[in-house]
Amino acid sequence: MTATIEVSGATRAYGDKRAVDYVDLTLEAGRITCLLGPSGCGKSTLLRLIAGLEPLDEGRVLANGQDITHLPPEQRDMGLVFQDYALFPHLRVDDNVGFGLGSLPTVERRARVADLLGRIRLGERGRAFPGELSGGEQQRVALVRALARRPHTVLLDEPFSGLDSHLKSEVREATLAILRETDAAVLVVTHDAEEAMQMADDLALMIDGRILQRGTPQACYLDPVSLEAARLLGEAQVISAEVSAGVAQTVFGSVPAPGHPDGGAQVMLRPNALVPGPGVEADVSEARFVGQAWRATLTVGEVSTQARLAHQPGSRLSVSLDPAAARVLA
Repeated sequence: MTATIEVSGATRAYGDKRAVDYVDLTLEAGRITCLLGPSGCGKSTLLRLIAGLEPLDEGRVLANGQDITHLPPEQRDMGLVFQDYALFPHLRVDDNVGFGLGSLPTVERRARVADLLGRIRLGERGRAFPGELSGGEQQRVALVRALARRPHTVLLDEPFSGLDSHLKSEVREATLAILRETDAAVLVVTHDAEEAMQMADDLALMIDGRILQRGTPQACYLDPVSLEAARLLGEAQVISAEVSAGVAQTVFGSVPAPGHPDGGAQVMLRPNALVPGPGVEADVSEARFVGQAWRATLTVGEVSTQARLAHQPGSRLSVSLDPAAARVLA
């Protein structure tokens, strides 16, 4: 069964603090939505409200138009995956995966569990206990346990945060492949911008209990609604500009500014916005090699900004401004 989840006006307060502040969010069947924000911004609370693990102070949760706001978690048909995996330590792996399948005939239940374990390459570990598995293996078991009942919605709360960087990438790709095979509405809560960009069909950017922006990863990255939103997805510098007739002029070059009034403005630059080539002469300082690029401070007049360059620069560099990596902020 597929479903579209609609969260409308969701609000949750603890004392005087609103952890979730009148949030609207839609999760589409067959699509992965990543909810990205810093620690403490309310994203895990929002997930728990959708799951029914905490009550809403205000607002509603709908599944295919049906109000499920007051249903208990076990009646919402949602699979949950948490960062601590939450596997039952006293049950073997196959019993963990099949825990919610008690209504199925034994033969069918065993077949489904075997199929799921085979898909995550743990078919030979069914009789092991969770404590005998690595962190990455436990995470994969937690995922297929959440999918075993074929829920219409899957909610994952910081599912890879406990893994080291190499293992995180491997498990993330395995998780993504399995999720893509389902028609579930998927919500992944994360504070990792790279993770969100790699996994999401749709992004929701959250700060201080509110959704700042929703859209595709590309749209949110290239056209942020604010500097806060821009910085959730990566490094962003701000320089001053003067807008005239729909064009913002900076010391590094011009940026389209349709709809912006004439006068002073701010322009957001991504690290790749300044490109070596014919343009303006910039002074270069603090050039450092950072792995796949050189990070340098470029200065024209009294304006300085950071840039990522493919090659080590000298003390002076001619650069032009790539408008595709810059935006005039409202």
